[in-house]
Amino acid sequence: MKNLLLSFALALAAKGKPVFPCNFDKKPITPNGFKAATTDTQVITEWWTGHPQANIAMPTGVTSGVVVLDVDMDEGKKVDGEKSLAELVSQHDPLPPTLTVKTPRGGRHIYYQHPGGKVPCSTSKLGAGLDVRADGGYVLLPPSKTARGCYEYANRGAVAPAPDWLLKKMTRQAEPARPSSRISDSSSSPAEDEERIRAALVCIPASVTHDEWVRIGMALHAWDVARGKTIWREWSLTCPEKFNEHEFETSWHSFKPGGGVKLGTLFELAKGYGWRPKTSSRENPQPRQNETELSMPDWPAPPRPEVYHGVLGEYVRKLEPHTEADPMAILIQLLVAVGNVVGRSAHFEVEADLASPCPCRALSAACNSSLPIWPLNRS
Repeated sequence: MKNLLLSFALALAAKGKPVFPCNFDKKPITPNGFKAATTDTQVITEWWTGHPQANIAMPTGVTSGVVVLDVDMDEGKKVDGEKSLAELVSQHDPLPPTLTVKTPRGGRHIYYQHPGGKVPCSTSKLGAGLDVRADGGYVLLPPSKTARGCYEYANRGAVAPAPDWLLKKMTRQAEPARPSSRISDSSSSPAEDEERIRAALVCIPASVTHDEWVRIGMALHAWDVARGKTIWREWSLTCPEKFNEHEFETSWHSFKPGGGVKLGTLFELAKGYGWRPKTSSRENPQPRQNETELSMPDWPAPPRPEVYHGVLGEYVRKLEPHTEADPMAILIQLLVAVGNVVGRSAHFEVEADLASPCPCRALSAACNSSLPIWPLNRS
């Protein structure tokens, strides 16, 4: 069976766009997150052979040459990114036509050419429901899908340069982080902070770029000058071929007290390498009995290929590329239909004078038979 997602991933790689697989909840499957993105066809084939239902993700920023304006729509949270964008455009020139993707919640991913330099990711800095996916971020690409729906192309045109006014807003100095984004607060002890910092650094290889290495040091310096230096040194030494004592000391003493880089920068970088913070009951209290909002559980992992063995499995594989329905759901419906034919009796009549003592055996024979069924060979 031709894997549609693999075909799309390989087509993107052929155009020089690095990709990596994500789960239905948009979390990277690769241990190093979006840092593992590649155009290597062998690696991509191995990924989607092992995870044939995985979504296709692409890092944004310099790596792929694009910046994405994420127009978010969430009626439940009363977020209307389209309204914010309309208000923004009314104060400036219209946006040029460019590659655009419709997101599952009814929003849009609007693609623009990366201008070079540093374009940071941001959340609602341009307006409520207007996020920027750039250096250090990633997006899902069609035909990926989540529990809410599918990603679809709304405009397949070429990626256009972003208007000057939009670029200025995207690259403007980031606003100070809100208290909620800080890991160190009155409810956490220094020991708890250090535990989470060390857990995050385990996921980040010390062979990162010099810029990332410096930013991690700045974040630790702003957190605790004494403990931060020790942690930064221990972590840096895990890559001895790049560690330089003189450079380490010079860099540390050049950091200003309470500089602009905080621990949030370290944790965001760690998330890109697959780190996920642990939440305590204090940080994430259990909902009260009168609260009705329920969180959606993780999407189940795709079944093994053996599940689709036999005629029914072949039918599902033939049908899958032409429908957005989940393959497992199709298989279950087919099994239910065959079960209705078999019925609940102790015997299943195969011919006028032949019966099987077990309906399950008859169903198994039907599923494993090599004989074709009509819909598969229909011209």
